[in-house]
Amino acid sequence: MNRLAYFFVATSLAAGCATDGDDDYPVIPQNGFPTQPGGSAVVGRVCVAEDLRDMGGCSSKRAGGFTVTLGTAMTTTAADGTFLFPPQTDELTTGFTVTGTSTGGLRIVPTSSTFGTNVIVPAIDADRYARLLSSNGVLLQDGTGSILASVTRDGQPATGMRVTSSPASPFGPFYDGSSPDVWSLDGTTTRGMVLIPGLTAGTVDLSYNRILGGLETTVAGVTVRNGGITVVDTQLPGGIP
Repeated sequence: MNRLAYFFVATSLAAGCATDGDDDYPVIPQNGFPTQPGGSAVVGRVCVAEDLRDMGGCSSKRAGGFTVTLGTAMTTTAADGTFLFPPQTDELTTGFTVTGTSTGGLRIVPTSSTFGTNVIVPAIDADRYARLLSSNGVLLQDGTGSILASVTRDGQPATGMRVTSSPASPFGPFYDGSSPDVWSLDGTTTRGMVLIPGLTAGTVDLSYNRILGGLETTVAGVTVRNGGITVVDTQLPGGIP
């Protein structure tokens, strides 16, 4: 079991943000991410995803004015989505959460993720998310949140996987399909994405199973926030089982 082994790998997001223009770039912390007090300042960028099947296709345009929280610290993104936290004085037990409406009027779903070596922090377009939920017959209730997980093996999307949660959700899980709005119930395909909406806020354990049979791995203690989305990246063991 990978206890709290969920984290956001930002290399694909860095590539996606680079498509916005010549001034876009992956922002890397000076000396890695400080989980203990002290260390270096944390510099990063918020990147907003419109198609939840393709988190690497995010954009930092219109990303100014969002609130970014890290532990007990809080800051606001600049016009290009960048942000800065001073060296932390307390041990960090939580990752990033991005909330609010940008100065350009773009509204996002409160989006939580842990850190990677490239601090490109994901956020989810609220209008796109509402269309996705409606298209799949999901009506969220107060006191619930969602998990959006990418599933990879050897750095590539893992196909033919199903994910179950404990506690379970009354909806889905939904998997990447041919449409950005209508997802499948069958299992991961070429993008390796899964959405589990409507989970009771709290902590959830995830199990990753092959469609053809066999448990691959489990991830325990994923935090689900009321009204929010938690972005999870799960790397399966290398090679073909």
